[in-house]
Amino acid sequence: MKSLCVVVLSIASFAFADAKTNLLKPTNEADSWRFEQFEGGKGSLKADGDAIVFTITDVDGTNWHVQALVTDLDLTAGKEYVLKFQIKASESRNVTVSAMVDQDDWHTIGLSETISVGQEFQKQEFVFKAENVAANKNRISLTFGDAKGTVAVKDMTLTAK
Repeated sequence: MKSLCVVVLSIASFAFADAKTNLLKPTNEADSWRFEQFEGGKGSLKADGDAIVFTITDVDGTNWHVQALVTDLDLTAGKEYVLKFQIKASESRNVTVSAMVDQDDWHTIGLSETISVGQEFQKQEFVFKAENVAANKNRISLTFGDAKGTVAVKDMTLTAK
């Protein structure tokens, strides 16, 4: 019986060591996000089961005037990362997905893509090499101030490749 326990523990330890570590807080919780609204851009966010739902109520023609951020990421320059999530919207729309520094000049650090989002959950996956990072001051940004409506995101992970 002892040898069986050792084998089971060894297999479990190997599987755990091989798993990719998610660098993000649970993204279906409202306090894991910083929701930003500028000038005429207005909206809100709320947790809804396994998803987070962003509601954009007012827009002013500048997409970054409504955005949601996952902050305080400590990424390593030159390292590749994989960002995965599922996303849907109340109506077809574009959403910009970026990795950026979270301090003045807010430059991108290897990821800036605009995606088309439909009314059914779609899987998204981005592989990027982090460059020009800031220690503990990086972020993942979703920018959606182009149009009113809702955007839901679930199962978001960020792992080192």
